[in-house]
Amino acid sequence: MIHRRQALLTTLFGAGYMGLRAIATGVPASLLLDPRRLLAAPPPPNPSARFIVFQTSGDGDPINANCPGTYDDAGGSAMTSGIAHGADPSMARTPLSLGGATWGAALPWAQPWLAVPNVITPGVWQAVLDRTTFWHLATATPIHPKEPSVLKLMDQTQSDDMLPSILARYLAPALGTIQAQPIAIGARSPSEALTYGGQTQPLIPPTAIKATLASPAGPLSSLQALRDQTMNALYAVYKTGATAAQQASIDALVTSQQQARAIGQSLLGMLDSIADDGVASQITAALALIQMKVTPVVSIHVPFGGDNHVDPDLVIEAQQTAGVGPNGALGADLTGVPAIAALMSAVYAAQLQDAVAFMSLNVFGRTLAAATGAGTGRQHNPNHHVAITIGGAFRPGVVGGVAPFAGAAGDYGAVAIDSTTGIGSPGGDIAPAASLASWGKTMMAGVGIDGATIAREVVAGTVIAGALSG
Repeated sequence: MIHRRQALLTTLFGAGYMGLRAIATGVPASLLLDPRRLLAAPPPPNPSARFIVFQTSGDGDPINANCPGTYDDAGGSAMTSGIAHGADPSMARTPLSLGGATWGAALPWAQPWLAVPNVITPGVWQAVLDRTTFWHLATATPIHPKEPSVLKLMDQTQSDDMLPSILARYLAPALGTIQAQPIAIGARSPSEALTYGGQTQPLIPPTAIKATLASPAGPLSSLQALRDQTMNALYAVYKTGATAAQQASIDALVTSQQQARAIGQSLLGMLDSIADDGVASQITAALALIQMKVTPVVSIHVPFGGDNHVDPDLVIEAQQTAGVGPNGALGADLTGVPAIAALMSAVYAAQLQDAVAFMSLNVFGRTLAAATGAGTGRQHNPNHHVAITIGGAFRPGVVGGVAPFAGAAGDYGAVAIDSTTGIGSPGGDIAPAASLASWGKTMMAGVGIDGATIAREVVAGTVIAGALSG
């Protein structure tokens, strides 16, 4: 964890605070580092590039237990009738419209505002659902410390790097971020730390970001002065040696003093609201880092029931999924579906819905059958987990499915996936063992990474073409 102000500033904004100078001036950090390039070789365009808020947990929360696909299958059969759901009314099957089809899910997925008022409006939530996909996968491990391997798609990445880092590396040039390394702001255990190029990246909690950037003497309070200082140095380099067209290109990027002041005030207002390192603060910090174009990928941690081996009647699971405490009282912090709703509400309020995608992947899911759930809790399930994505690149709906698992008596696991349609089917060409790597490849395709690169970076699995929107 980073505490020292100078170290944190350098980590976020690079040597000489070039990232802050880029925020203050509007001129990309890459050009400020080498102004004589004069935009001679801009990166190739990638219209599908998106910033990513990546939710991950080493707890193996029971996200998979109450999502669409665990109440009924696409044909409405009783295949999932043996899956246990908590007795709390919030876990009752509720119809949910996804991509023109109706699925059963726990109530919070259909109407999160009922449990936690003022988190999101029904209209915005329906817009979110119209971009939401639930992916039934198998991570093939029941071991908490294996999360780094899961983030490496169970060690199927050629570079031995994590999927968030691979995504960040290829998105950084297109998004013009200050750095390519992803930033973890919500990790709660060593297994949730991110690596990049083999190096473990530091955890930067929201309170550290606030203390460093939002203090009266912090750099956001002096963006105008930093802008003027930087522009004077830049003009001295390019006004004498650049063509008129090159000068015009750079001038078009330049932020005015008034704009720099407005940017600083807006970011200060966001960061001032951070009170702790909880989920609500993680959401605020993640969006601030995205708006500053610090990194393409920010990871957060959202509780959905935790490691609930001992959870009589699945009460904790219901409370955290719905985002409420005992007797329906609002919890001390956001959890579960309302946390995702709050994130997306903030994304829409900032008009970033076409610039930011959400991805969620945990180390494993939980056991599903009534015999293992009711009255006691849920155990680790290497055969079934639900990943979630929100973004226009993916078809809304359910990819894959769940069925009784022959290798785990009385319990359930993910089924094979048809790569052409995304439908779960025993005859699908993507076996459950390949579903995690296939999900990773599909994430890369969804943000515009080319097929040759995907094949080189991930050595197993198949892009699920039927899950892509275009």
